Amino acid sequence: MSGMTMRRMCACLLLAAVSGGVRAAAAKQKEAAGTERADTAVRILSRRVAKIRIAKRTGECCELHFVYDGQGRIAAVRRTEPGDGDDRTWRKDGETVITYAADRVTATGADGEAVYGLSGGRAVEAAALWHETPEFAGESAGTYSYDGCGYLAGSTYENENVEYAESYEIVDGAFVGMKRDVEGQELAAEHENDPGRLNNLNIDLFGLSEFVCCGNYAPVLLYGIGGRRVRTLPVKIVCRWTGSADEPEYRTYAYEMAGEYIAAVEICDERGERMRLEFHYEE
Repeated sequence: MSGMTMRRMCACLLLAAVSGGVRAAAAKQKEAAGTERADTAVRILSRRVAKIRIAKRTGECCELHFVYDGQGRIAAVRRTEPGDGDDRTWRKDGETVITYAADRVTATGADGEAVYGLSGGRAVEAAALWHETPEFAGESAGTYSYDGCGYLAGSTYENENVEYAESYEIVDGAFVGMKRDVEGQELAAEHENDPGRLNNLNIDLFGLSEFVCCGNYAPVLLYGIGGRRVRTLPVKIVCRWTGSADEPEYRTYAYEMAGEYIAAVEICDERGERMRLEFHYEE
């Protein structure tokens, strides 16, 4: 299946410079300025995320603990949650170990394994096997594509029950929209961004499924194999089925800062349900 056609608002898609004297020089200056804007890398903050505590209004909570290898890549993610008893000792619930090779990244956990095939350091395909029980197991496959500026442009996903294609819209380095085509039905997500709220932690927050909860891109962004990182974070995401009379779903994001670093994010949906992500950093 082919993904939706993307609008490419990047300098690498500017028209070729027109010929002739002043017009050619002006076009080249415009192209250079656009390229600088599109290609400016996000300055990643030096302190790494040690853990994220995720709490819902219902009282459910868990923690994600991160382990890094010598190159600063995520080597393991351990999930813990409160145990029983008065002391509420946190118990280990599950761990995913990530290994890196020149042509693939493998994520292995107690309930399955996902392998991401690489080309030029970017994920281009994925295959996963999962098994909660011998009777309840499955497999999936997918692909990833990129635009001319190196941003993730689209992906596909399929298992024995469903298949779909997603396309992503990046404008001036910001993620502004997603479309998912599921057997002729289209789910659209629109992102409203705060230009001053930078996506500059060592972990790409678009790689946390708890953060966005939409899109087939979270793992490859979390492991740093999903192409160029977008610059800003959302303050609101609205999702709707095209052509449906149902009210759209949405999430709002309120950030609490400690200097340059995010201390917490309060996420609220259209039903008033809230989730709080608290960030703890290595010393």
